[in-house]
Amino acid sequence: MSAAAFWACLIRATLWHHHYDNCKRLVIDGGGELLQLGTRFTWTTFGVRVTTTIDGYEPERYLSWSGTGLGSRGHHVWLLAPTPGGCRVVTEETQAGFAVRLLAPLLRRGLRRQHPRWLAGLARAATAAKEGTLS
Repeated sequence: MSAAAFWACLIRATLWHHHYDNCKRLVIDGGGELLQLGTRFTWTTFGVRVTTTIDGYEPERYLSWSGTGLGSRGHHVWLLAPTPGGCRVVTEETQAGFAVRLLAPLLRRGLRRQHPRWLAGLARAATAAKEGTLS
């Protein structure tokens, strides 16, 4: 899978729910389907309604956002690095706030389970798109 193919799936946030069952009711402010620098969207993840803004954007290399919800805040980063066989993807997230401190053990376990699923789902979608099996 190429960085370009993965990137195309990553920035199409309105389809994340197909690849990540922890994404619900995602709506991009002002409409549209694709993320870009400054895009603001709301969605439900881990049962919490979150307001998120894209604050880092370098096509096919770097995407980051900051979000707030339930008295907490977080920052999520996606790094894409080309490799001879395609690309390597790293995703990281940090969170802070009262709810995060209170629920840390459950949240940590959930993130460790759900984020690899999200990554795998996006990778499958990128591979399918490349092979022409996804519309």
